[in-house]
Amino acid sequence: GQVHNDFPDEANVADISLRLANRLETKRRHFWASNPAKALAKVRKLIGLPENLPQPRVERGGQDQTNWARIDKFTLQRTGDMPVPALLFRPPGNTSHALDVVVYADDRGMRNAAHANGPIRQLVNKSTAVFAVDLRGLGETRDQGSNTKYHSHSHRVGNVATHIGQPLLGQRVRDLLSVVDYLNQVGSERVRSIRVIGVGSAGSVALHAAALDARISKVELRNPAMNSWVDDAVAQPLRREIVDHVVPGALAWYDLPDLARQLGARLRTR
Repeated sequence: GQVHNDFPDEANVADISLRLANRLETKRRHFWASNPAKALAKVRKLIGLPENLPQPRVERGGQDQTNWARIDKFTLQRTGDMPVPALLFRPPGNTSHALDVVVYADDRGMRNAAHANGPIRQLVNKSTAVFAVDLRGLGETRDQGSNTKYHSHSHRVGNVATHIGQPLLGQRVRDLLSVVDYLNQVGSERVRSIRVIGVGSAGSVALHAAALDARISKVELRNPAMNSWVDDAVAQPLRREIVDHVVPGALAWYDLPDLARQLGARLRTR
């Protein structure tokens, strides 16, 4: 630190990292302009998402009823993966027609969004159901972590994920797509369209899922924790809860705005 202060032309590691990330912008832009399909394949490889995933095993739990929705409990689990807890909110009554389904992922947990005046209630109507999901490390499976020492609740799981070559972000994309796989299996007679809403840290997960899976017709990011890895992570190295978004080597090939541009009109941010 003292050397850095004594020599005006010196730079700290954070400054060097930011300069490098900015210099790579031209490379990223050319890479996406030359072959978007190849670029998306590279994204898939970097986040550790296999091309072909086994169908999730689906277990149905109990059922509840409110004056605005029928609520079914689900657990989805692929072979070798963590169980993914989910709640399906359907309009009350016997609905015989196909429904638009919103897959809802919130970094605060699905139950936080499920109260009577919450965002899920505002989405459910006679033609729309909501499939709320707790991605691994969020909601029901959130780790205590060390928000004081490491500035992250996901420090332990995020670092283990990185060391085994399966970034936590990519694992969460897998969780989200398990719901999409299940809905696709249900069929078009009951599911008319699939939209995704990602809230907070789940926003970058939803962004990746939509960019890599055309079955998702639209994606909405609400208060996304990250809009750009360069601006929101590299330029802010002391920011909390960054571990959720780490994809080693990603900025040599893409930043989050590159995925946003690929989605075009399919993407909405609020």
